[in-house]
Amino acid sequence: MAGRCAGGGGRGPSSSADGSGFPLSSEASFLRVDSSDLVHVRVSSLFSSAVSILASFRLLSDDGQILESVESLAVAADTADQDFTFRLGLGRLVGALFLTDSEVTRGAMHLRAWISRDSSNPAESPSFLLVSGYIIGDSPIAWPGSPIESWPEGRGSHLVEFAAVPDPGLVASITQPSNVLWRIRGGLYSLVTSATAANRRAGYSFVFPNAANLFPTYSADLQVASTTFFYYLVPPGVVSTAFTQRYIFFPHPYDTVPGTVISSSVENIQADDQVASFRLLIEEFIIP
Repeated sequence: MAGRCAGGGGRGPSSSADGSGFPLSSEASFLRVDSSDLVHVRVSSLFSSAVSILASFRLLSDDGQILESVESLAVAADTADQDFTFRLGLGRLVGALFLTDSEVTRGAMHLRAWISRDSSNPAESPSFLLVSGYIIGDSPIAWPGSPIESWPEGRGSHLVEFAAVPDPGLVASITQPSNVLWRIRGGLYSLVTSATAANRRAGYSFVFPNAANLFPTYSADLQVASTTFFYYLVPPGVVSTAFTQRYIFFPHPYDTVPGTVISSSVENIQADDQVASFRLLIEEFIIP
């Protein structure tokens, strides 16, 4: 992809060195485009419904006229990379705006737009990056003005993922989907121990794809028979004052890759011990 771009080649207030004779404002940003230039837009979406994105462009013609160009982009539900290509025509690109009236949550839809001169393969031949960022329902992204954001920059979508309740004596687990990055913010589950005498030690396990358990973390305290405790995954420094709460520290936030299995982990678990209410607080980003 092209690098970060701050703006076009605006000149001083009285300059017309480009041959147009039009006095250019020193505060404006201009990007010269012609009939050879293509605008290519790539959208990745986790949103469960189809979405319409309005792409609006304002150009300044050589004779000083303001030209408006509007494209409606129909984005399919839950799509990895959907591409759109169109031409703007001749002039100076003054501004570009991308917005939607759908209730798209933060982190669920990423949009990139660039200029390309390769008509045979504009998707893979960017020459000038216009925008790159997450588009949400109440906040458009624009050139110039919006920061260039790749994933997982900015804020993602906050959600709580629940695991199915396992059979007694087994652990609960959640597997990260293939098309998202998760930033773990916290977790919780309960452990109800049976009457079988044994010292259990409970914690969390992070098993990465094709790897061993790279990041197990456990409570400092043991749990004995016939008791119920709640195990919270929390940032370092949080202090628990409740007798039935046990806090387990982890690097906060903690990014995990697709395919990671996050589960309860109980050393010396007994056949009738019951893990329940396993959940994770997650900040989620689509991987474009």
